[in-house]
Amino acid sequence: MSRNIVVLALNTVSTRSLWLAKALDGKLYLVRSRPPYVNLVQKVVNILMKEYPKKVIIQLPTGPILVATIAARALTGISAELIADVHTGFLTSKIRFIFKGWRHNILNAPFKEFTKYVDLILLHNKLNKVLLPREYHNKSIVLYDPFYVLKEFISKFRGCELTYSGPRDYVVFPASWHPDEPIEFLISTWVRHGLDLPLLITGMPRGPVTIRASKLLRENRKVVLTGYLSYDRYLCLLSKAKAVISATTSNLDMQCSAYEALALKRPIIASKSQAIREVLKDSASYFTINNPTSLIKSVKEVINEYETYVGKIHRISSELEGKIRKIIDIIMK
Repeated sequence: MSRNIVVLALNTVSTRSLWLAKALDGKLYLVRSRPPYVNLVQKVVNILMKEYPKKVIIQLPTGPILVATIAARALTGISAELIADVHTGFLTSKIRFIFKGWRHNILNAPFKEFTKYVDLILLHNKLNKVLLPREYHNKSIVLYDPFYVLKEFISKFRGCELTYSGPRDYVVFPASWHPDEPIEFLISTWVRHGLDLPLLITGMPRGPVTIRASKLLRENRKVVLTGYLSYDRYLCLLSKAKAVISATTSNLDMQCSAYEALALKRPIIASKSQAIREVLKDSASYFTINNPTSLIKSVKEVINEYETYVGKIHRISSELEGKIRKIIDIIMK
């Protein structure tokens, strides 16, 4: 008996892929392989022969899994529809001779050409379409993250116990500590301008910003670095937050944290990223990165007009869920 949908990810699984597999009632495979990926094609062949899927969704990045899946389909003769779930980082990768980001570029840029062999391309937001070659536009579709799959877990978070023991009301910034996150700006604004609510920043600190952040935090208890949290504990923290900050310096990336806030019905304070605004519209309070006055205004606006923003989140959550479910139905046909 064949499985309808299989989702493939190479070495790491994004939250989006987890949600996609759940929304599509598919099976997610984490395929492990390292350069030069000599065993990757065989591993994908084994999956296809085991599942005999009608559709295969490929998480991109990373590029080698795309080529391996194309080759595996040809070798097995299985007529599965290939669907590339294309993250922004895959589309923006370039072949260039600079050290910064070289690994990411090498593992993605040379493989973009192979999207010509897939049957459907899933884009994460409308802005990503400008990054896609025009000849592929007619086989692309925008699919926002199916955040509604978190609903089945929400009831258990209402009674979950926090590891955080500070004030009851707090704001969370879910961080991966990537360079596009304005962590230092958030910390400095909170520390220097005395915002009332504590700011909790999740994730394991890394990179140069860690040193600068630690200096700002030496004598301040309004900002808490939670460190790594299991996903259950992380969602528990989010579910009880007064508001969630979703921020990036990239104009092309929507944030997973915003989708999680939508699922948990938490008001959102967001950076003025084009991608975030395209999805959330007027349901969030927006601030300008590196402008403390703008951030302070947004935080106070959400707190002072709290019920209004809760209502906005409920409305946009319902609207987006309807749109996403329609696209999911199209993919499943």
